[in-house]
Amino acid sequence: MATLNEILAGAQGIGFRGDAGQIKINAGFHHAPVDGDKGGKKSGSYKITGNSLQEITWAFFENHKNGQKYRYPADGQDSACNQSPGERLANSLIAEKKRQEDERERAKRQEKAAEDSSTVWEAAGPVPNDHPVLITKRVQSHEARFEKSTGALIIKIVDRNGNHVSIQRIFDKSQRGENEPTKLLYKYGQKKGCFSIIEGKEDKIFIAEGWATAATVNELTGCKAYVAIDAGNLLSVAKTVREIYPDWKNPKPIIIAADNDWKKAEEIGKNTGLEAGKEAADAIGADLIYPEGIEGTDFNDMRSELGDGPTKAALLQEKPRVKSLTAREIMETDYPPIKWAAEGIIPEGLTIIAGRPKFGKSWMMLGLCYAVAMGFPAWEYARTKKGSAYYLALEDSYRRAKDRMQSMEGYFDTYPDNLHIFTDFPRIGNGFVRELERIVQSDKNTGIVVVDTLQKVRPKSNGGKRNLYQAEYEDYERLQRFSIHYGVPVVCVHHTRKGSPGAKNSSPIDEMSGSTGIQGVADTLIVCTRDGNQGIMHVTGREVNEEDYPLEFNRRNMTWKLFPPEQQQIDIGPMMLSEFFKTNVEITVKQAADVFDVNERTARRMIGELVDQGRLIICRSEGPLKYYSPSNIF
Repeated sequence: MATLNEILAGAQGIGFRGDAGQIKINAGFHHAPVDGDKGGKKSGSYKITGNSLQEITWAFFENHKNGQKYRYPADGQDSACNQSPGERLANSLIAEKKRQEDERERAKRQEKAAEDSSTVWEAAGPVPNDHPVLITKRVQSHEARFEKSTGALIIKIVDRNGNHVSIQRIFDKSQRGENEPTKLLYKYGQKKGCFSIIEGKEDKIFIAEGWATAATVNELTGCKAYVAIDAGNLLSVAKTVREIYPDWKNPKPIIIAADNDWKKAEEIGKNTGLEAGKEAADAIGADLIYPEGIEGTDFNDMRSELGDGPTKAALLQEKPRVKSLTAREIMETDYPPIKWAAEGIIPEGLTIIAGRPKFGKSWMMLGLCYAVAMGFPAWEYARTKKGSAYYLALEDSYRRAKDRMQSMEGYFDTYPDNLHIFTDFPRIGNGFVRELERIVQSDKNTGIVVVDTLQKVRPKSNGGKRNLYQAEYEDYERLQRFSIHYGVPVVCVHHTRKGSPGAKNSSPIDEMSGSTGIQGVADTLIVCTRDGNQGIMHVTGREVNEEDYPLEFNRRNMTWKLFPPEQQQIDIGPMMLSEFFKTNVEITVKQAADVFDVNERTARRMIGELVDQGRLIICRSEGPLKYYSPSNIF
């Protein structure tokens, strides 16, 4: 037996340059660098077995550049370290001859593949408009063709001179088995440095990995796009494209539209698409762009998730145009009213409702969803608008959901078809938003989405690169963005911290579990506390008044009842104004805020309701609006 260092000394005779500290034994074949390798390239392979680093029992090394091999124990002329200089020279000449023969044979196979694939291409017809690939990817067919015998969409691959060298067949997942590849290169077809082209204007030249991404780039920018086929070919194609356009005067006209394989990076620690894109961009002095903040990985995914506008801006590296409105324009614009799931408490946007474990949050949410589905007051208090309710009961099974509804008989007097319950759902970053979009796009009457609980849809890992605040803010921002875009209230169930309550003067919101990232992104925050069957719902947010609503739990039918705040200022507003108008003729919003002891925004809303009721009349004059009371009121 030999030591690992002795084995590596012998392997150096064939040009092996592997680092002893990174060599693996008893672990199958691995790649390693050899003489002449640069930039992380590894043209050698090895396999070593042994009892330890000091007791190697068998080893095999191969230099794929020169064809030489080294074995331990030695078994003939392949063992370069046991050969004389003359023997090594002779074997090197033999290896070079074999390499040349292999190269000639490869060239013959590639020439035959070019001829055969050209025949397939010429026989193919136009792509049907309802081809699954076009439907799924939401792109046009461009110059692609349709192979009737396989159902594949096929694209032509050419070399830098435009000569046909191969084709690629592209299928939709619906056309293949679950574990079958959807992109197939023609057998023995040439790929390195070759590409497909989607023609367009040459203001900018884009290079993308896949055909659907390149089609998206072309459709949104109108520019010429090269398809590199895969990440491994991106560098070669980039170098070829730079040779085709060597002297452009435009600043960096070639743009690498790379994939962002962030999911793969979380799993294996390597972002294949982004790393290949950076390498290609650096090699030819091109710009690098890649999609960020989406669940998918490429610009075709970005288009599906965010739409044409944001994707086009990202492709053209446009900074969003900052637009302002004057105060007059704002006041003269009619904005749609806020959509409420529970009026005054849960508006459109992202609402986080938190409470201690076993508080009864799931009973509360099921009751809320039933109220919205039926158009009943939520918790017997807050008005709702009847609509479809989607309840993601991710800590329950369907059997438990049935048990819950049976326990709520008396409150549930029917079982509506527009109350949908899920017990399983994709996580954020793995199809969550796409699935919600599918729901609301197919059901225009969606009234509420409840996620119970928030932790069940959060990504399992943040890749170790984001702190807690950043991770939570970015994850929940996707929900908030979806909710605002579609005008659908989204309610997420969360937990408060375990242990004793916070400081005596702290806000109940401070008891929410996690970082302040949740509080920063949510539109409405609700924290519930409970003592026996009695409780308090503390509500605050951008569109709601900060209030404490008393709660009561009914164990007979497992329902919650909400009561008005003990001092509901708007109810006593008319009486307070009555006292004010005994000594004043008119009132402004600022004065009303002082009278009601609220902020001006709340005072404006309260006055607006009194105007609607006919208890106040607007007096329009120079300066701020003024209101006065008719003589027959108060």
